[in-house]
Amino acid sequence: MRFSNALPAMSLAAFLLSGASALAADPAGGQPLAKDPTAGITRSDEPIHITSNTLDVSQNDNIATFVGNVVVVQGDMRMTSDRLKITMVKNDAAKPANDDKNSPVTGGGQISTIDATGKVHVVTSNDQAADGQWAHYDAPTKIITMGDTVLLRQGQNVIRGAKLVVNLETNKSMIYGAGGDATKPGRVEGLFLPPPKK
Repeated sequence: MRFSNALPAMSLAAFLLSGASALAADPAGGQPLAKDPTAGITRSDEPIHITSNTLDVSQNDNIATFVGNVVVVQGDMRMTSDRLKITMVKNDAAKPANDDKNSPVTGGGQISTIDATGKVHVVTSNDQAADGQWAHYDAPTKIITMGDTVLLRQGQNVIRGAKLVVNLETNKSMIYGAGGDATKPGRVEGLFLPPPKK
């Protein structure tokens, strides 16, 4: 099923999630990441191809939900999940929800949120990958959150944490540690291998 017109932000969200794996962590509870996560990995001009077992479209609510073995491909980026829900905001509130210009399938309106749930996995050809149980993109705030046992990888370098937050406005990313509580912050684990000697 082709759904390329309505999802320019989908690739941005997916690439940001995968791009954070190249970044270094700070040993404190919420870790600022050292590098711009968008550098060289967004491909918003390439078509987006989405396949799934089913597609449920609610015209009245402006929601399109892909369910079962969801695969999103754009260029050399690939994202898989159990479920992908795209919520749109109408371009013209005066027009009925079933108007083609406000349809989540035909690409009318603007993306409000994107939610990927269930074994979310993002991988790019430059050996970057991100895994989590869910990922949420909020278009108005331009914030991406990935959660519940996040694993970021680039080659043999690995970062583990409970939550990843990427702010597209500020180009800042944070990884929050797992196992914390109100009195003691959780911990982030990173393994960074030096490049081989020449």
